[in-house]
Amino acid sequence: MTAATDRYSQVRKAEHSTTGDAIERYSRDTDAFTAGVQYALDKMTGTIDRLLMDPHTSEYLTGLAANILANVHDSIL
Repeated sequence: MTAATDRYSQVRKAEHSTTGDAIERYSRDTDAFTAGVQYALDKMTGTIDRLLMDPHTSEYLTGLAANILANVHDSIL
């Protein structure tokens, strides 16, 4: 593992890692949940093009982000 992977593993919360956890939080406050998802995806997609040299990988990752956000908006978690 890399240092960044180790750090990410340390700061993430296991109780937020399942689809059931996501649905529970989504049902409590839909707007807050979708805003959080969109904020995170905006941060990731905003740096993809600057960090990756391969445009196909960038396009693929941005497409995954769009799929995730579309699923959240459609309430399909």
